[in-house]
Amino acid sequence: MERSRYVLIGLLVLSVCLNIYALSRIADLSAAVRDTRNEISRMKDSLYDALTSVGDELEKIREEARWISNLEVTPGKPTGRVQPVTLSWQVREYPVAASVTLYLRERGQVDFTPYPAQSTGGGGFKVTFDHVVQPEPPISIVLYVEGSSSKKETVIAESSGMYITGQYEYYVTMTDGREMKTTEVAPINIKQDSAGLAAPVTMEIRAQKDPLAFDIVVYEDPKPEDYYYRLQGALIRVRDGEKVVKEVDLTAERTIEVQTPQGEELIPVFEGRLEDYLTPAEVFLVLTYGEGLSSEVPIKYLMRPADIYF
Repeated sequence: MERSRYVLIGLLVLSVCLNIYALSRIADLSAAVRDTRNEISRMKDSLYDALTSVGDELEKIREEARWISNLEVTPGKPTGRVQPVTLSWQVREYPVAASVTLYLRERGQVDFTPYPAQSTGGGGFKVTFDHVVQPEPPISIVLYVEGSSSKKETVIAESSGMYITGQYEYYVTMTDGREMKTTEVAPINIKQDSAGLAAPVTMEIRAQKDPLAFDIVVYEDPKPEDYYYRLQGALIRVRDGEKVVKEVDLTAERTIEVQTPQGEELIPVFEGRLEDYLTPAEVFLVLTYGEGLSSEVPIKYLMRPADIYF
């Protein structure tokens, strides 16, 4: 009996010692894990710093390897459908008498058009080309619904997808008779400032439910500024894919008086009714200007009217 008691006491002491040893080992392992994590974190920071340094050096090498500066775009005053646009740049270490040519194409086209560059001195060069203008005025849309108060929302007209304004691609070559340098093909955006080309337009839509119809009013909202193009007409166009299924001419039956840089001016108000068309549909507001220019703007408020008005 006495012997069994000593054995139990010995096992208890051994168990306590083993637990103390295990706890000590766990503490050591935890410290090792923390040290490992700290070391990994330091290595990550060091690697990130090294990669950043390499990236900076590569960018510096690329910059030094570029033998021309970025192109600067200077749009001119439009005449009719055409706006002269000047592209200018600087050639680094220009060899005297070397010829420089810019190749330009609209995005999506296959062939580039060559433009011999004109020297502006000190390694500077420029090219002027004719850019076809597309007025894209800001549009404010006011919605009126039977039986409810009106609500107003302002939207900026975007390209309908039928015409992408000012998206070009270019590259530049230089030769001195012995060797030729060529840049990579790069994009450039020549899009004009729409606000300076065409006055803002307001479109009022009055919806009625039975039968479904929309009374539409469109007019310019010119500020005391000069605009290159003035609104001459408007219509509503309904499409089914590429097929035009309906057009409604908006006629100018009345005018409103506004203040312009030239003084008070009577602005035509274009009005009409859109009805008897299947929805959902693709509906566009077509704004017409002088010189055969027009802008086709998608009007989402007329495409799925049941989801918006009723």
